[in-house]
Amino acid sequence: MNLIKNFKLIDQWDLARPDWEFVKSSSGLKKFAGIKDYCGWTIRVLYTKPGSFRKPIYVNWLPKSRVKGKIDQFAKQAKKDYVIVVYPSWKLFKSGTLLIDKDRIVVEACRGSIDNLMRHGLCELRLTYDNRRRLINAWGKLKFLSASEKKKILSAVGKVKKKGLILEWAVGQRGEFIFQKLEDVKQAGKLLLKKYLQK
Repeated sequence: MNLIKNFKLIDQWDLARPDWEFVKSSSGLKKFAGIKDYCGWTIRVLYTKPGSFRKPIYVNWLPKSRVKGKIDQFAKQAKKDYVIVVYPSWKLFKSGTLLIDKDRIVVEACRGSIDNLMRHGLCELRLTYDNRRRLINAWGKLKFLSASEKKKILSAVGKVKKKGLILEWAVGQRGEFIFQKLEDVKQAGKLLLKKYLQK
């Protein structure tokens, strides 16, 4: 699975998501002008060739006045086999992951950015469920997630049509809840290994 396909699956499965659009250049923007933001914009290059690893190209919290120029700059950097996703940024209150596997569901949560969990291992709460969504193990600060937040996270389980996936979710400082990324666990592991072997 490549990144663009993963983003499209979030759309297809009707998961809560940012108000994004996909373009090849700034001339392809349709919704951008009519969307209000409160802390800028995120622009990310998605490579469309399966199995390839290239250095990530992205920016967060970019002022709206600079978005079109940055899209065209990124298009020149990417050169080929790419699509650019554009959406309003947000300030993170909580974030985490949802692992949907064959026999278990695991929710991990941290304060602030997902980087605190993925790169620094700062996990505030880990919840493990069986495939019927019955809680079988809990670790950490049990009140870190509200009942409403847990319900929103687990809502994806009934919509996702494939196992062995990990989704990144976020709660913004204004209460907005979204799923922002989806990856195949095995494919993500292969690309990570390839990345480090290239160093």
